[in-house]
Amino acid sequence: LDYLQELKAYCLQAFEHQTYPFEELVQQVEKERDLSRNPLFDTMFAWEQRDRSQLRIRGLDVQRQDIHSGIAKFDLTLQAWEEQGQMGFALEYATSLFAASTVERMGQHYMQIVQEIVQSPEQPIKEVCLISAEEERLLRDGFNQTHVDEDWSQSVVALIEAQASVRGDEVAVVCEGQRLTYRELNERANQVARFLLERGCAKNEIVGIVAERSVAMIIGLLAIEKAGGAYLPIDPATPAERIQYLFEDSGIRTVLSQSRLVDQAAFAGVAVYDLEDEAQYASYERTNPDVQLQPDDLAYVLYTSGSTGQPKGVMLTHGG
Repeated sequence: LDYLQELKAYCLQAFEHQTYPFEELVQQVEKERDLSRNPLFDTMFAWEQRDRSQLRIRGLDVQRQDIHSGIAKFDLTLQAWEEQGQMGFALEYATSLFAASTVERMGQHYMQIVQEIVQSPEQPIKEVCLISAEEERLLRDGFNQTHVDEDWSQSVVALIEAQASVRGDEVAVVCEGQRLTYRELNERANQVARFLLERGCAKNEIVGIVAERSVAMIIGLLAIEKAGGAYLPIDPATPAERIQYLFEDSGIRTVLSQSRLVDQAAFAGVAVYDLEDEAQYASYERTNPDVQLQPDDLAYVLYTSGSTGQPKGVMLTHGG
């Protein structure tokens, strides 16, 4: 009884507000009006039962002509009609929002749903599949074929050097307005790598890099590997005690950094070089150093958080 009384109250309220002004409704629903869009809804379904009987007027020959304005009233409109015992459908869409192929696929999905319901009327809606068996095979066996033949003996360094030779003028690195092409990246990394080699950087030696995300950081990472070393990235926000522990535990004796961070990386027994001091590397050759990297060579080292004790270094190879 309480439910019926509540329902009656709602119905009376609806009846009282049935002439609610449209403009006031729009203001309540959409504070900032966009005149290019309908304020209440973007999609529509329209059903009509067409009467195709011939209109006859004495002295006139009357023919029915379908007129297409070329303008979509809504983002998407599905029209359905019954005529001479058959059903017809038409999808009208805004070409600024949908491609023709997308709308065609929508239509195919709709027909697939209708066919499934007709064939299995008792089937729960949640089990109705909107894609056909052919489309399912395409998604599963076509688009999902991600296998690529790759030469896994090639290191990242070799791959970048190859890009520099064939796509040298294309952009490789972008950071806060700075851009480097593949050629520029490769040549500047070569100069820093030769600088490290001259200072005794050995194969598989761990070299620290204390830098923020920047073009200079990418040059430093690549340069360390080009010199045969393995980089150990350290966040500049890391406490000094932890940085010192990482240096001592990994045996680092060389660090690359940025101008404003050099002091943070300066510890006893560690040589720190500024990546942003281009004059320091300008005299070194831009050609690739003659350092042969193997899949088992060390590429970089990452330290664990140390939540269960002291941080431990994990060593990753070029093969990985």
